[in-house]
Amino acid sequence: MADTIEGVAARFRTRWHDSPFRARWRDDSGTVTVDWVVLSAAIIGTALGTVNHISGATSALSSKVSTGVASEPIGDGN
Repeated sequence: MADTIEGVAARFRTRWHDSPFRARWRDDSGTVTVDWVVLSAAIIGTALGTVNHISGATSALSSKVSTGVASEPIGDGN
């Protein structure tokens, strides 16, 4: 005899209601900590990506400035 969808759903609800996982699922202690960890990781990752991107451009610019300064004569040119 095949189970009906309603019968299967009722058994699932009963098992879920009596399950020890249900209490754990509804317990929200520690969620603020998880939120802060995820938020901090996102901020740190964004900062590291920005620094990595800017450092390459800064290095190229400093090389151009160094070449320009080295080609200029020192003093009044006499």
